[in-house]
Amino acid sequence: MKKGILFYTNHRYNFRISSQVQKHLSKISKYLEIPIVSVSIKKLAFGDKNIHFPHYKANDEFLYKQILGGLENSRADIIYLCSPDIFYTPSHFAFTPSDENTFYFNTNITNTPSKNISTLCGYRNLLMEYFGKLAENPVKNPKTPFFKTKYFKSYEPLTKLG
Repeated sequence: MKKGILFYTNHRYNFRISSQVQKHLSKISKYLEIPIVSVSIKKLAFGDKNIHFPHYKANDEFLYKQILGGLENSRADIIYLCSPDIFYTPSHFAFTPSDENTFYFNTNITNTPSKNISTLCGYRNLLMEYFGKLAENPVKNPKTPFFKTKYFKSYEPLTKLG
């Protein structure tokens, strides 16, 4: 199974934090040999491929279309969604989903188990189906639109890359 990282941004995050997250993800990408597709409003020199949508405004509807565009341009079987304000550990990407029809959320990224998009991973086909539906009929702050979900924990203390 081929893994891929989908980095999404609306360019509203703190630039210093976002650039550090990008540097960190680049190291992880090289270390684990996982390609990065980045999706953004403005052209972004980050990842193996950047898809940008200069005609969109940053809102929930755009987020779903943005992620769908990134999924359509990825060739990976398993996708890890990543946002510009979270530092991920390599162990986050070591997790391999066992069920192709289940969404998985990393509970070690946030304080409580949550269905936060930035902690989501799953099989590309399932994610494309889900985000395709959301792009057609956007929902503001969807509470329970995910299909079958499971939580996973990843933890790698004192990880240092390169």
